Amino acid sequence: MFIQEHRDGRFTARAPGIGHSVAYAETRAAAIAILQDELKEYLANAGRRFLDQWVFHEHQTLRLLELELMPRGKLHQVPIAITISLLVTTEPHGDAPRSIVTAPRIEGFHLVVTAADQIDAQAREALILFTRKWSSEQIIEADLAGPETLETVTITIPDPTADAPETSLSNTVGQENVLAVCGVNLTDQAARGTGGRADRRDALVEQVLATLAGGSLSSIVLVGKPDVGKTALLYEVVERIRLGNAPAALRGREIWFVTANNLIAGMKYTGEWQGRTQKLISQVRKGRQILYMADPSEILDAGRWSGSDNNMGRFLRPYLESGEVTLICECGPEGFAAGTKIEPSFMNAFRRIDVPEMEEGDTLAVVHASARRLEASRNVSIDPGATTAVLDLTRRFMPYRAFPGKAVRFLTEMVREALPGQERSATLQTLGRTAALQSFTRLTGLPSFILSDELAMRVPTVRAYFEERLLGQTDATDAMVDLITVIKAGLTDTNKPLGSFFFVGPTGVGKTELAKVLAEFLFGSRDRMLRFDMSEYADEDALPRLIGTAWKTDSEGELTRRVREQPFCVVLFDEIEKGHRRVFDALLQVLGEGRLTDASGRTADFRNAIIIMTSNLGASRREMQNIGFAQSATAEDESDARMRAHFVKEAESFFRPEFFNRIDRIIAFRPLSLESMALITRRELGKLLMREGIVRRNLLVEIDDAVIEQLLRAGFHPLYGARPLQREIERMVILPLARLLVEQGADQHHLLHFGVREDTIHLSLVPLETPEDVADSLPAQPPADRRLETDLSSVLRMVRELREHCDAEEFTPVVQQLRREVSTLLRQTHEPTFWDTPATAREVLSRVYDLERVLKRLDNIRERIEYLEEKGRQIRAYRDRRGVPELARDVELLRAELQYLQMELAGAGAGQGHDQVLVRITPVGHNGAAWATQLLHMYGAWAQHKGYEHTLWNPLEEIEHKDGKRANQLLPTAVLWIKGHNVFEFLRGEAGLHKLNNLTADDRQRILARINTLAVTAPHAPANGEELHRMLSALPISSSTEQGNDQDALVRVYNQGRHRFVRDPRTNLRLTDLSAILDGGQIDPFLLATLRAGEQP
Repeated sequence: MFIQEHRDGRFTARAPGIGHSVAYAETRAAAIAILQDELKEYLANAGRRFLDQWVFHEHQTLRLLELELMPRGKLHQVPIAITISLLVTTEPHGDAPRSIVTAPRIEGFHLVVTAADQIDAQAREALILFTRKWSSEQIIEADLAGPETLETVTITIPDPTADAPETSLSNTVGQENVLAVCGVNLTDQAARGTGGRADRRDALVEQVLATLAGGSLSSIVLVGKPDVGKTALLYEVVERIRLGNAPAALRGREIWFVTANNLIAGMKYTGEWQGRTQKLISQVRKGRQILYMADPSEILDAGRWSGSDNNMGRFLRPYLESGEVTLICECGPEGFAAGTKIEPSFMNAFRRIDVPEMEEGDTLAVVHASARRLEASRNVSIDPGATTAVLDLTRRFMPYRAFPGKAVRFLTEMVREALPGQERSATLQTLGRTAALQSFTRLTGLPSFILSDELAMRVPTVRAYFEERLLGQTDATDAMVDLITVIKAGLTDTNKPLGSFFFVGPTGVGKTELAKVLAEFLFGSRDRMLRFDMSEYADEDALPRLIGTAWKTDSEGELTRRVREQPFCVVLFDEIEKGHRRVFDALLQVLGEGRLTDASGRTADFRNAIIIMTSNLGASRREMQNIGFAQSATAEDESDARMRAHFVKEAESFFRPEFFNRIDRIIAFRPLSLESMALITRRELGKLLMREGIVRRNLLVEIDDAVIEQLLRAGFHPLYGARPLQREIERMVILPLARLLVEQGADQHHLLHFGVREDTIHLSLVPLETPEDVADSLPAQPPADRRLETDLSSVLRMVRELREHCDAEEFTPVVQQLRREVSTLLRQTHEPTFWDTPATAREVLSRVYDLERVLKRLDNIRERIEYLEEKGRQIRAYRDRRGVPELARDVELLRAELQYLQMELAGAGAGQGHDQVLVRITPVGHNGAAWATQLLHMYGAWAQHKGYEHTLWNPLEEIEHKDGKRANQLLPTAVLWIKGHNVFEFLRGEAGLHKLNNLTADDRQRILARINTLAVTAPHAPANGEELHRMLSALPISSSTEQGNDQDALVRVYNQGRHRFVRDPRTNLRLTDLSAILDGGQIDPFLLATLRAGEQP
């Protein structure tokens, strides 16, 4: 045995190489004793021919191995040093012995070593390879946690022939312990505290105990609805027998859980399953165990095949009737009736005990008791408000299940959701009514305002939701709003579906779409709509396909199966008139009673479902033309009344009276108007523009109104709805667009324009002036520190620092806010009204593309840092110094890119900015002209370093007037025009006073210059001084001072003299390299600090 002592003083015992036997106990001796008992039973069942594999080996030793393992993961990882115990078995092999090396706590590791002095080295190498895909958690778990030793024990195997079964079949293999192989000891589970308890069921428990203690006919079947507490009742019986609180005939008896499927598993030949069942019978007759075999229908199915109806029930029946075998089963009323129909003699061998549904008062007490047990085991506090909410919600919305099980089950699920992945909370958590509502919302999809009476529902908001998604169908919208209002009020009939509707009208007017919208609003997802195309259920086999067949027990009906899996749903029977007449008979039960019994006797509950049937009855061209179309508001009302009467008459003549009378409401859909179709056209084009081929290329799109008009002329027909329009969009837009994208290779640098030429939709790609990629905007070869080209350690340290900066950037508030903004904007693009205002839609998509470009660059830099780390490790491993200079240059370039990206991220976080800026520098005082000129060149150097397009105007430049005459008029300011991505956001924090402190011994003075930044919307740079003057005085510009920045605020102090530095008094950032800032334009740290400080110029 391999004995491991844990840090808490407890012990684990294993037997290396013998199954998966493990024992865990408070003391060393207890762990050994437990494992010894398990091994004795295991080896006895294994058979003598296997015992040689596990015989004791003298030459076994335990040795410790220290090694470092590298975990696998996306984030940066470092090697983890651990210690592992190796079990070395030395055995003779030819002329020289060999060593078998295993690790008792690392399953699957096995190594053969021929040289004893190579054990550590080869084991270390093999373990590194074996654990190459391990996470850091797996590596830490394998580390030595305490003393580990070997222990020798002796196990005596009993003679298997001594206790031969009373009867045996000639075609069985070996003598096996059937209970140990196929069963679960419920008595042992109860001793470990893993079984449930049945509260408030004392009378039933006593009845069950008295029946089990009887002589003949001691077997019982518990019959009750799902969740009524049948299994909990069983566990209560197990616990009372274990504690001795039972009749004398039951004391000391164990209860084992055995399924019929486990018994017949692996049995291939005739007589095999009978042989194993006979062994089980012999074993329980001798040991007096009580068997729990759950559903009796499973017993009756076991052993049956196409050539014989013989089953396990017939095999067990004589022993049940005589009382030699005691069996406990449980099922619902339908299951008991089905079993009686199949094998009445077997079912009559049981005593039936009905388990009724618990009253609400008792259920509340049971829920409170369950809450106290959960509080003790999971370290949570459950308020009484939560248990009351659990009871109310399950009673109101789960009528198809029974108390107390449905309430206890939901309470347990609520606690599990509150502690994801945890068995016990580290800190005490309080769960109240809100937690119950949130958990039930996740379970059912129902919105919280429907569930809670404390939350009000605004009917206009609900109406607006449906009107936005369903155009031109006022009656249908009103019907859905009325339905949701009644559900919210809790006034629906609890014995029927939530609603049943018959949607009738021309094709393509939104009948199916409304069903999807209802499912999305009420149940949280369009996937909650279960659609059945009734044209597929027009033949004689329609009903068996929907509800299953009695002669094929393993086939489940599609309708009953899907509703049973998700009872909170919208069931859509599309084109109901095409279904077989037998389907209508089955739906009578659904519409009238909210339930449907399948062929096997099980019931599917429809009381939380909404039934919608669609039809085109009476919507042919001739019939719709007879109704006519309205030309005025009054005529429209009259037309709607005629149309409703027409469709009701058609439905009444088609359906039988008993079916028609069960439909809650018939809703007539009118043909779509031209205005509705225009809006639908725009939305359909919007859906096209959100397809993967457009979004992946980050294309901006512009659609002329003439395109909408052209599509309407080609695709609008009042009788056929929106479907002809979709075909025209496919023909006139999608196919030409596909050819354009494939042939011309569009990307984010193009605008996709939709226009009309000569009554034909014309598509074109217009090149855009977009910001250059960061690799192009930075210098190709940044000046590298020559000392780094020979110092690999310093280069690797820089790489680690870059990774740390990059990781820190990911978790900054700016990046987190940008990612949230992208998610919010993307959700807007899925709104049905998104494309109703094209200009706003284009702005939103432009912002999404811009943010995704910047965030993708951050991800790209992180990947390149990981590549450089790996490259540096390879250089160090192979000691190839030739790659160090190139690595140093790559690191310098990547650092420059990261600095630029930090600027972009901060600028993007400030909002959607401008790509052109005018920096106006005005001297303050008679001696400030030279200082203004120096600042002008500082910003010019910054723009040059960034690769931005820029133009400077010297303050002495003359202005040329329109009449061609020259005037010696001086510009009042020095001006710099810069064009670059988001450049105005970068520089608008520079607006204010810049002070130069000239503190030399000969000349002590303070010089000021005022800077204004102005966002320009002109399409190009000013060509000369006159155009610049017009831009400054006439063009609409957005200046920093207009946005609230104080133009007299002190922005930066430049100190010359003996102490040279530059300081920003707003952020307290101070740099000492004055020359690099004024001459080289290295002002990025100041710009970034201002942006991050939240300055809003």
